[in-house]
Amino acid sequence: MYTYHEVKSNFEIEGFYTAIKYDWNEPFVFNGESHDFWEAVFVESGRVEVTEDENFYTLSEGNVIFHAPMEFHRIKSAEGSSPKLFVFSFKTAGELPQAIRAGVFTVNPSQIKLFDALRDSVYDYVHKDSSAILGEKATSLLKLFIIEMAKSTITANDTTSQSAREYQRIISFMSKNILENLTLEDIARRTNISVSYMKILFKTYAGIAPKSYYNMLRIQIATELLNKGNSVTEVSLAMNFSSPNYFSLFFKRETGCSPSRQYRNM
Repeated sequence: MYTYHEVKSNFEIEGFYTAIKYDWNEPFVFNGESHDFWEAVFVESGRVEVTEDENFYTLSEGNVIFHAPMEFHRIKSAEGSSPKLFVFSFKTAGELPQAIRAGVFTVNPSQIKLFDALRDSVYDYVHKDSSAILGEKATSLLKLFIIEMAKSTITANDTTSQSAREYQRIISFMSKNILENLTLEDIARRTNISVSYMKILFKTYAGIAPKSYYNMLRIQIATELLNKGNSVTEVSLAMNFSSPNYFSLFFKRETGCSPSRQYRNM
């Protein structure tokens, strides 16, 4: 008598976009961005500061962080160090473990060999050898590494400073009021923070202007609504634009394409 034990897979790694080895000889800043695929940042040496949506982290040697699709993230060197990083991005199918969205992970000595094999395989696949065999090896190693990290200890985000807490509070307010079409002055007044100080906070933690960050959040929501089949007029009304034409101008300015094109491509 044989008993069958089915293995259910919640997620798969479908492929890679980038694999970059950074070795800076001086302090650096990598400006903030968001994209529709996953990204991992591993610190091989030195220290870096990472902003991820409203959270702020400090990473050191042996730390790794995963950026989920459409999360805003920015990275810069910390304490004047010249860090060495490995950054790679990848496409997935299914839901990755929720735990890997939670913060910074420390790769322990037993896991570092797994990461070394993963780094070499991903880098070689992206830059040297796009064979199916190496691709299968790289995706399998990444899936195993993600499962390992989901079981690891998480480093809490660094919100001890007053400025970090204020930044978090503003991002939280923006996220809860995406549909209101607020001006920068509206945000400042309703969060009890001056416009000038808000600009300083966003320069420090996001590297972009607060209004640009708010617009980015609104574009994400508008795109989601369009992708669900809502018309340009419906999205314009839902997001409190004065007219569909103004919404179209806003969308094209921020994305480079018209919302009607996004809607037609559904």
